[in-house]
Amino acid sequence: MIRKLLTPVLIATIVGVVSNNAPPARAADRAPTQSYFNYFNSYYEGDYLDALRAFQSEARGSIKTAQSRWIDSICYETMCGECYYQMGVLDQALQHYTNALELFNRFPNWMTKVQFAATITAAQAAARKNVPWGVTTRQSRLGRYSDSVNIAQSQTSVIGSGKKTGLYQQANLFPINPQEIIRCTTLALRRRTEILGPVCKQDAMTNQVAAAMNGSIGQPNHWSNAWVDLERGLALAADGKDGQAVGYLNRSIVAGGEFDHPMTCVALFELGRLALKQNQYPAAAKFFDEATYAAVNYGDYGILEEAFRYGMITHLMSNRKGFFAPLEPAMQWAKVKGLRQLRASLAISAAENYAALGQTRQAAAMLDDARASIGRRKMGGGAIGARLSYVSALVAFQQKRVAEGNAALAASMGYMQHGSFWLFHINLVDRLYMGGGITARSAINLFDEVLRDPRPADWAFQPMESFATLVTPQSGAMEHWFEAALDRRDVKEVASAVEIAERTRRRRFFSSLEFGGRLESLRWILEAPSDRLPKDAQLQRQDIMARFPAYAQLSKQSQAIREALGKLPLKTETPAAAKEQTRQLNELAALGAEQEAMLRELALRREPADMVFPPLRSLADVQKALPDKHAALVFFATSKNMYGFLLNNERCTHWRVGSTAALLRQMQAMLRDIGQYGANHELLVKDLDDEKWRLLARQVLDTLLKGSPADFSQSFDELAIVPDGALWYLPFEALQVTVDKKSESLISRFRIRYAPTLSLCVPEGPGRNAAGTTAVVVGRLYPRDEPAVAQAAFDEMVKVIPGAVAIPTPPPAPTSIYGTLFRQLVVLDDIASSEENPYGWSVAPVDRGKAGSALGDWFSLPWGGPDVVVLPGFHTTAEDSLKRLHRGPPGNDVFLSVCGLMANGARTVLLSRWRVGGQSSYDLVREFVQELPNTSASDAWQRAVLLAIDSRVNLDAEPRVKRTATDETPKAANPFFWAGYMLIDVGGSPEKSEPKAQGPVLKLKKIGKEAEKKKP
Repeated sequence: MIRKLLTPVLIATIVGVVSNNAPPARAADRAPTQSYFNYFNSYYEGDYLDALRAFQSEARGSIKTAQSRWIDSICYETMCGECYYQMGVLDQALQHYTNALELFNRFPNWMTKVQFAATITAAQAAARKNVPWGVTTRQSRLGRYSDSVNIAQSQTSVIGSGKKTGLYQQANLFPINPQEIIRCTTLALRRRTEILGPVCKQDAMTNQVAAAMNGSIGQPNHWSNAWVDLERGLALAADGKDGQAVGYLNRSIVAGGEFDHPMTCVALFELGRLALKQNQYPAAAKFFDEATYAAVNYGDYGILEEAFRYGMITHLMSNRKGFFAPLEPAMQWAKVKGLRQLRASLAISAAENYAALGQTRQAAAMLDDARASIGRRKMGGGAIGARLSYVSALVAFQQKRVAEGNAALAASMGYMQHGSFWLFHINLVDRLYMGGGITARSAINLFDEVLRDPRPADWAFQPMESFATLVTPQSGAMEHWFEAALDRRDVKEVASAVEIAERTRRRRFFSSLEFGGRLESLRWILEAPSDRLPKDAQLQRQDIMARFPAYAQLSKQSQAIREALGKLPLKTETPAAAKEQTRQLNELAALGAEQEAMLRELALRREPADMVFPPLRSLADVQKALPDKHAALVFFATSKNMYGFLLNNERCTHWRVGSTAALLRQMQAMLRDIGQYGANHELLVKDLDDEKWRLLARQVLDTLLKGSPADFSQSFDELAIVPDGALWYLPFEALQVTVDKKSESLISRFRIRYAPTLSLCVPEGPGRNAAGTTAVVVGRLYPRDEPAVAQAAFDEMVKVIPGAVAIPTPPPAPTSIYGTLFRQLVVLDDIASSEENPYGWSVAPVDRGKAGSALGDWFSLPWGGPDVVVLPGFHTTAEDSLKRLHRGPPGNDVFLSVCGLMANGARTVLLSRWRVGGQSSYDLVREFVQELPNTSASDAWQRAVLLAIDSRVNLDAEPRVKRTATDETPKAANPFFWAGYMLIDVGGSPEKSEPKAQGPVLKLKKIGKEAEKKKP
């Protein structure tokens, strides 16, 4: 499968002729194969690409016969692969490793022809190397293995001429270095397994190698079977059969039952890796430790570096106390031996270990040592340079040098864009599926693995990979995963498709955030109310707080200040009280800044933590949480199509929406018919009386629901809508359905609310707190209004909303800090929203343009903001009939803005698609907010809208309506006045979850045979 995707680059000299399972050659043709490690060790000077060019030149020059072509080409291909691997050029590395295994598969039983010594000679006692970091506890002895042994070959020759012509097989002997062939083969197997990831067990070459290993590839009852067992174990691990692999790897540790060999370190390292995979930390640590001694004895510095690196990771993952002792003596040993890359790698591991212990000065010294070792060598641009940048970012954050830390992290992630194994796995699965290399069923399983959110175990083991997958958008692969699930046409896969769409929305949000959402998740885990967190996150909070007492102390201080501020009036009356409030707010901001610096450090550490917000729930869990007579209408837009899902607490159905282009044209026409030609476009009174919009609103609904079993003429209570793409600009409230031959707006049929994700359609934790302060921004809802207009509206609001307070200008602190004291925020001011930067607009514009005013600033600690946010002055491209859709992904500005508000704790958001800016806006907001303490948000909003529809318009107080002297006063029946608002809400009632209503459920029409089996 994989080979179809890769362009073969085998050089012409690799192609050899194999006769009778052995490549022909002459015994005296050349010397034994030059040692792979003569070249490999030169890598540790750090000039990978220079070493690659030198190797290519010398290897090609040494090739003289078919036999040498086969042996040298395996070494050559593996060598090229290793160079590219270390530099993060994974596609070329994979190709070269694949080439090496293709060559191996031409002659898999070559060891049966080798004239090995009958027994192993024990090495002299002095052969065992003494190292300063420890002593082996294994009782094995070192064996001596010749670098040159003969392989028996047969070559067919033609003898005589004419009728006396015959064939003659001549046996030849050819000297080879067998351990170098084993070393290259095993390295190619190991690296391909890592690069291919979950695809490896479905790869054709993996299966071919596994099949070859099942044959007779070694000499019966001979010590060389230790090498055969090693190859078989690695092949089984590549095939996903870890349990069987462990048995072969254990047998391969010693040869002849007692002797270590050049590949002993490989077997020990792989056993450690498999133990670590199973969270068997003590066993893994022991294997990695022993691998270092075995690697030194036979000069395998590649395994030596990996064993130390994995040993330190195991030390941190197992929460061992203190410093990983072998690192520093190993660094000094590497310095003496001139092993530059090993020394640099050890210094980076030591720096991370010191940073984990909070010993920042020592960590910085280790980083300086690593930088000196790397210098200007090309390895600085490879994997080791990326590790250096990542740990440098961690240490910089510990030192509170945030700008330097951000720059170092960006450098690390720059490498990961091409050097990340996880991202390579995603792209590989995507290409395989789109190229027809795997079935939809296989693709679904593989996508589920590679497109998962980083789990706590991923953060502990591979934080760089976890970061890379979060900060890199994966919209194409997620879309293909979604389509693969729907193509299965299975009930379970339809449910999977809904959940995949949910994951796609979350990833869209994560990739828009600093640190890919990792920071935001940590903020939620550590600072959000515990009753809004899942149990796993609550346990993670306890664990982190216990291990980071300095952060826990700051959190306690911050909470104490917030409690003290909560006892003060939101708007102070005396200079002394104002001064005290400002002092405490500034102190709160300072504590938040300290916590933020610590969070950046925590984010880069190997701290297990879930991605908490937005929450991720299964479709079944969402359905269970939906009350009777409630439904959810979910849309998902791909690059080609729009899909709809309608579900209640009994079933879920789906359909593909018709032409998206036609739908957009209908939406544009509908918006124009209700006056949306621009933010300040004026309507005539006669335009308000024109009802042509009803026909277009009906056409839009018909287009959306065509082919679906949805029937909105039925009676039910509430509809939660999850829009996507341009549907964020569509006023569903105004869409028309015919009931008893009468056209009715959906808002008059049932309550309507929206949510950015399906999981946010149902409440989590306790109900909305109805008590608390309502903060009001009194500005200019319409830019040309006099200040007295909004002031009069505020005065009316105070009469019905006890405790409403006008935010002073300027506020006592940046609104991102001051806003943590608000229970509700109502902004009677124009919002300069930004389509280019959805987090760049001011939530409470009293300090617009100043530091701490933008939505992006509200993410930072101290955590939280208003439970309810009302923004009747927000703008979207709906106000110009979607003319600005080309400026970015449709709907992204609204989706991300809403997610941003809810990420800061809001559970109810009233947002305008277009700003009306008149008395009708003030009335709607007042009626909505005054009812919130008594009922659900959707009920309060429907009540406010129905009151508005039945009320007369004060034409003198509507700046966007142009009146003439003869005009009569109309009612606000036109959707211009009320359909421009969307209520985003998680559902439920104040203080407690909403009880399930009694009565018939929303029935989804069934079609075909299913309808005959069971009537709704």
